[in-house]
Amino acid sequence: MAPLFSVMIPTYNCANYLEKTLESVLSQDMGEEMMQIEVIDDCSTKDNPEEVVERLGKGRVQFFRHPKNVGAIKNFNECIKRSKGKLVHILHGDDFVLDGFYKEYAACAEKHPDAFLIYCDTMGVNESGAFMYDMGLQSTHVGVTKDVSEIMYNNRICFPCVVIRKEAFDQLGGFNEVLSHCADWEMWVRVISKLGGIQIQKQLCCYRDFDNSHSATVKRSAVNVKEYEKTFEIFASYNIGLDEKLVLKRLKHVSLFQYYNFKEKGDLEAAKNNLDYYLSKASVFEKAKILIKDKIILPGKKVSK
Repeated sequence: MAPLFSVMIPTYNCANYLEKTLESVLSQDMGEEMMQIEVIDDCSTKDNPEEVVERLGKGRVQFFRHPKNVGAIKNFNECIKRSKGKLVHILHGDDFVLDGFYKEYAACAEKHPDAFLIYCDTMGVNESGAFMYDMGLQSTHVGVTKDVSEIMYNNRICFPCVVIRKEAFDQLGGFNEVLSHCADWEMWVRVISKLGGIQIQKQLCCYRDFDNSHSATVKRSAVNVKEYEKTFEIFASYNIGLDEKLVLKRLKHVSLFQYYNFKEKGDLEAAKNNLDYYLSKASVFEKAKILIKDKIILPGKKVSK
């Protein structure tokens, strides 16, 4: 008989955080018949997650290591492939859940069998686990919905708070490996829009946010905004009412925000990357406004005396 939960923990060079992650899951362990717990390591090179699993798991937690690095998205799909439970929770090896997480999700899944994706509000924490911010995610929908209007222009659902029925993956497939930064966002929109999702109105997990994370790296190069554009193209094929003007507004807003953020920090290379993207999407008047405001001279242009 399949367990209720598969808690699949992808790791890559984050063994120093894995202890907290495993402790948060094991403290809510429902037993082997109800919960599969497995760490899937993407061939870590800087630490030893297997040692952490053996020390804390004491045979309760399974461990799988890829013979070579496959990348985050393929590792997530390996998590799905290896999962045996009815409800799949992919919990990053540096994030963690709060007390009551699995009890609340089990109750929600039983009460709402038509909810194929379940999520909750999330707390942002720093490297040491100290509180940084509330995500403040509060859906206006009461009950199960296929309406993705609240998340189709901005991914407001953090990875660690998402639990998806295995049946949804069987029907719709795994994470889109064409994407990297936005593969989670595309998955949330796909599952909710096609099968239905629901929010638990509680804060039940923590997302670790730090400067050298993957998200921070792709913002420096503006790769995240470029992938937003690719993701919006995919969303358009789902016939979910995507508005072209709002898409363009979102792309410009994110790149401009990141430009000023990096400029303020003195990271001029990252600022330029984001400004270049913004200028590629901006109107003539928008370009003139920011070039004059920030006294930017484009290559080949001379300032009139």
